[in-house]
Amino acid sequence: GENKNAAESVGISSRKIQYIALIISGVLAAMGGFYLSGGYMNMFTKDMAGGRGFIALAAASMGGNTPIGGFLVSLLFGIAQAVANVMQLTSVMPYEIILMVPYLTTLIGLGVYYYGQKKKKERLSGK
Repeated sequence: GENKNAAESVGISSRKIQYIALIISGVLAAMGGFYLSGGYMNMFTKDMAGGRGFIALAAASMGGNTPIGGFLVSLLFGIAQAVANVMQLTSVMPYEIILMVPYLTTLIGLGVYYYGQKKKKERLSGK
């Protein structure tokens, strides 16, 4: 958690928890990499992640680093990706513009989120 000393005060080894979390995150990252190269793309290609790491960091930040918040924001970005996929089939727009939809959604979402955070800080500080 956020306070290592609090965990250690009740007998929980924070070092052990850190190692377990590191191993679990490594396994999950490996599974994601396998899916990306084996299931989604059928082979390894250069730049196949295509900025999805940035979208994942944005989802974690906007979700407040909570599981439910991260899930909801990830769902929003997943819907943006699905919309882009559908637009490729039905639209007469150039596909390069359509491929920007998830990234534009991320940038707009981050802008709105941080604007809201700024207003919240201003309100709390009395400015």
